[in-house]
Amino acid sequence: KRFRDFLMIYNRMTEVCFKECVNNLNYRELTSQESSCVEHCVGKSINVNHRMMAIYMEVQPEMMKHALEAQQQQQQQQEQQQQEQQQQKQQPVEAQS
Repeated sequence: KRFRDFLMIYNRMTEVCFKECVNNLNYRELTSQESSCVEHCVGKSINVNHRMMAIYMEVQPEMMKHALEAQQQQQQQQEQQQQEQQQQKQQPVEAQS
């Protein structure tokens, strides 16, 4: 999954930088202006990606904590519902005795 995500980011960056920087397809090689533009575009994309990853690494533990709390709460609710259902099943039997 991580490799697939990396490839998706790489392909998106390639597409964006190509559209932004390559203007003339008549030449096999990039012009110096195109080459400079590509380097700037790729560098900017990598810096943005690094910043996003740093923010994600900061926020991710808190997100995991909230997800775990929600899961525990859901589990408690399910256990409570099961207990209530068991009590309801036992009440008619006790009433008949």
